[in-house]
Amino acid sequence: MGNFKEKYKNIIFKNKKYCIIADNFGFKNDDEFLDNIADFLSKNKCIISFVKNGITDKKYIDLSRKIKILCNEFNSIFMVNSRADIAFITESSGIILNKDDISVNDAAEILGENSFIGIITDKLTCDDIADENIDFILCENVDENQILNTGKPVFIKTKHDVYNSGNFKTFMIKS
Repeated sequence: MGNFKEKYKNIIFKNKKYCIIADNFGFKNDDEFLDNIADFLSKNKCIISFVKNGITDKKYIDLSRKIKILCNEFNSIFMVNSRADIAFITESSGIILNKDDISVNDAAEILGENSFIGIITDKLTCDDIADENIDFILCENVDENQILNTGKPVFIKTKHDVYNSGNFKTFMIKS
């Protein structure tokens, strides 16, 4: 059958307009946080990446599993930010790595060949584009001419995040 991820990557990312990096900071409780995620997912097919902020690993795993269920219900993709161990435990679709996280190669080794690996960067480089283990890129600040011909989905930071009640950093697909 070959590598599932490589075969279907373009189809999987094709209709995902947004990539949201969400944390539960600023919400009164877990239900409000999950309700906001469900509300957004009901209106948008997207990627939701959950980042740990001020909670225990146990709670992070619990909330991750709940977000994954919501993503499955709304035909969206669930990923974990920065933590390959949590991504593996929760069987997420992949991980989004920051520049100070483990290497892309280490994440690929931990998660396996069918997990998606994205990076978040403030400067798109030729190395990012050439790295075969990087499946998609989130750019904080980038000249849109740089993203042409990358051959990978590239999401650009929007001027305004989707929700004011919490911390949902929003990126929109550009290629």
